[in-house]
Amino acid sequence: MQGVLEFIIKIGFIVSVMLLSGSINNRIKKRTLNSIIQGIMFAIVVIIDMSVPFIMMNSKSNFDVREVLINISGIFYGPLGGGITSLIALIFRAYRKTNGTIPALVNIVLAYIFTVIAYKRTKGKKASSRDIFILSFLTNFTSIIAILVNPKNRNVESIPLYIAITIIYPIATVISAEIINSINLKNHLMKELIDSEEKLQLQNKKLQDKVIEIRNKEYLLKKSEEMFKNIFFNSSDASFVLDKAVIIQANRESVYLLNYDNKKELIGKSVLDFFYDNQKEEFLQILEEVLSKEDTKKCELLMKDKNGIDIDVEITISKVNFSNKDFAYMSFRDIRTRKSKEKELVKKSQVDVLTGVYNRLYLNEYVINLMPEQYPIGIVVADLNGLKLINDFFGHSRGDTALADTASVLSKMTPKNGFVVRMGGDEFTIVLNNTSKEEVESFIKNTLNEFKNKKVLYGELSVSMGADVSYNENEDIVKIMNVADKEMYEIKILESQKFKERFLEIIYNRSLDNNRFKKTYKNCIEECCRKLAYAIDLDETTMENLMLLTKYYDVGDIYLESKSFEIGTFENTYNLAKQISKTMDISLAILYFMENWNGSGKYRIKGEDIPLISRILRIVNDYYYELDIAHNDNRILSDTDENDVAVEKLQRKKAEFYDPYLLDIFMNLEKDSK
Repeated sequence: MQGVLEFIIKIGFIVSVMLLSGSINNRIKKRTLNSIIQGIMFAIVVIIDMSVPFIMMNSKSNFDVREVLINISGIFYGPLGGGITSLIALIFRAYRKTNGTIPALVNIVLAYIFTVIAYKRTKGKKASSRDIFILSFLTNFTSIIAILVNPKNRNVESIPLYIAITIIYPIATVISAEIINSINLKNHLMKELIDSEEKLQLQNKKLQDKVIEIRNKEYLLKKSEEMFKNIFFNSSDASFVLDKAVIIQANRESVYLLNYDNKKELIGKSVLDFFYDNQKEEFLQILEEVLSKEDTKKCELLMKDKNGIDIDVEITISKVNFSNKDFAYMSFRDIRTRKSKEKELVKKSQVDVLTGVYNRLYLNEYVINLMPEQYPIGIVVADLNGLKLINDFFGHSRGDTALADTASVLSKMTPKNGFVVRMGGDEFTIVLNNTSKEEVESFIKNTLNEFKNKKVLYGELSVSMGADVSYNENEDIVKIMNVADKEMYEIKILESQKFKERFLEIIYNRSLDNNRFKKTYKNCIEECCRKLAYAIDLDETTMENLMLLTKYYDVGDIYLESKSFEIGTFENTYNLAKQISKTMDISLAILYFMENWNGSGKYRIKGEDIPLISRILRIVNDYYYELDIAHNDNRILSDTDENDVAVEKLQRKKAEFYDPYLLDIFMNLEKDSK
């Protein structure tokens, strides 16, 4: 009776252990850690069990439940949990060294091996009651065999009890397993219930947040719609709300701008009705992009009002949403004033300020936008001759006037099918549309005649002109311009020199008219220079240069009416002379005409470094200059010889201003002439 009671207590102890194991299993989430803890716990229980075994009736053998615990530990917590339990059981059993140690150790090892095999067979999944029963039966059967190996345990009375143990232990193991499974199932169901409740609470919170969000959005949407309506109807820009291309709302500014009486006339109309055919497709494309990409687009188009009057507008289109439907918000403003100013600015940027004709920028635009119907196109290149000469001699203001006069003549002679362009500097281009070679040649002839009749300070305006014709768009207009320019340049080489020579003669004649001294003594100076030249046996070429010098050396005094007087008469004459082939060789003689023999002049040229013809003219010029002063000086007595006064003044400056040798010869000539 006592053995049965101990057995029942042992079973109750096992059940308690199973409950504890299930509780621990529910609390530890990490599998490896759980296996270690469970293995240690089962090992402790095994030690307690082996320390307090129960003795079967009529048997001297001690019985414990370590095999059951090893089976449960291994089948539920894997080889790691079962291994820890088995290892500690082995160590403890070996340490006790009681009767039947070897069979006991063998039983522990076999129990672990059977458990591992069963675990591998189920692949770590939940084992069935049948599998657990078989495992436990094999374990306990081998344990009974090990007990029976000892002859002391072989008695007929114990055999029924051994058989009972072999059956009862597996049943106890199955019950223990079911207890753990029940606890695990309960824990699993509780966890699922808790998780479901948490998920439900989370979903409920999300739903509440969503409801609040929707309400907030509805509130904001309502406010947004109210704000949009307020902006729309009070906007200073004309505005439409479009359903695709149909006007469903219009503000008062749109009614006013498009010249309607009220917005009812606009609502229901297609916005495309206000655009020209060539712009409808562009507008539709922009509208589709806005509605599909949620982007804001701007463009400038030409609309027409109720009466067909054109209106330049700047349009802004964006997408709006009302009641979950997309619409287009179109605002547009009148930019006619701005466009007009832009056109004025463009026109100003394409007009040459000085001459009032078009500039190169306009010509570039013209070339880019050429149309086939404009052909044949005549290109005439005109170049003002002598502009540098005019600028150098009369100043840039006179040069600017010459350019303006040239542009005026060209504009006057250019027909309606053409226009004049100042390319820069002294060059102009005339473009003639729908023309012919004959018409271009006639234009050049008439224009050149007009320039001959244009009288100016320096005689006449002179231009060189070249031309070519482009008959169709296959001919490069730029190449045509180059051909015309080349022809003009070839003509200019000849015309420019002719102009300069004419210019020199005109300036010379004007200088005679403006200079009393020159007008009075010009012939005398030339004759006196010739005598002095003969006296020193001057060669023919130098004589010719001397005569040119006496004629032109002071034509620069006409420049005195210019504001740039400080340049000096002879510097002006030098600038002119060096540009003309006829006077090029005497240009330095003109520049150094007033240099002093001792080097005290402006350019510090002295002695024989001063050109010979300059030294000759200096003596003769100064003699007649002093003679003129003496003649007009009221302080000189009537019986005083004017020639003696002039000679005395020159002698006084001998070796300072004049070549002593030449001055002596000149004095002798004067004495002989008396």
